[in-house]
Amino acid sequence: YTLLSGKDVYNQDALSVIKLTESVDMPDEFAIVSAYPNPFNSSTLISYGLPEAVKINLNVYDLSGRKVMNLTNGLQQAGNHTIQFNGTNLASGVYLLRLETTDHLTKKKIVLVK
Repeated sequence: YTLLSGKDVYNQDALSVIKLTESVDMPDEFAIVSAYPNPFNSSTLISYGLPEAVKINLNVYDLSGRKVMNLTNGLQQAGNHTIQFNGTNLASGVYLLRLETTDHLTKKKIVLVK
């Protein structure tokens, strides 16, 4: 925001006028929003939303349940995030994205076609 008039500190019964310079749409829920393109040939962009700052694990699993790749883990800020998944070294097939936090779990199916 930009302060147009008044003070940038709280005072009881005071008036400050601000201008919002950028708006950010915060996600409503923990979710893998999309994988684009899907099906993909070697590379896809994965978008996911976090409504609050949280420690996450984003992994890729094959259909037998074996983890084939960790895309990211650790504390991330609230908001919308995008990460690239490169499956060049993997065989063609169906894989599962799994976004996990302490309290939430969401999955999405992706298809690698070579």
